[in-house]
Parts: sequence; structure tokens; C-alpha cells
Amino acid sequence: MSDPVSPATESNDLRDAQLEIRQLKETVAALREELENKVFDMQRVEQEARAEGIDEIKQLKDTAAALREEMEQLNFARQKD
Repeated sequence: MSDPVSPATESNDLRDAQLEIRQLKETVAALREELENKVFDMQRVEQEARAEGIDEIKQLKDTAAALREEMEQLNFARQKD
């Protein structure tokens, strides 16, 4: 047989359950916000790395073009002499 539960006990149990639900919802919201912030930070770092890579590629291409130009000028000067 089950023990009879007083209305006061039921009320306390209900209040405790509602409090726990509210706390869990707040925890979920905080964790969701933290996760979104981490994802945003990771995307920012990825975009910065990509931009740095693109910049480095451009610099290397510019350097290669400048060296090629200089080499052609030296070859032209040598052929002229």
C-alpha cells in the first residue's frame, strides 16, 4: 500500500520540481549561449587564418612576379651587351 501524501508535501514537491525545471532551463540557455560563442570564435579564427593564407599567397605571387621581371631584365641586359 502507498502512504498517503499530504497536500503540503505535494505542494512542496511541485514547487521543488518547478524550481528544478527553471534551473535546468537556465542552465541549458547558458550552455547554448556558450556553445554559440565558441562556434562564433572558431569561425572568426578560421576566417582570419584563411585571410592570412590568401594574403601570403598574394605576397608570394607578387614576389615571384618581381623576381621574374628582374630576371628577364638581367637576361635582356646580358643579351644586349
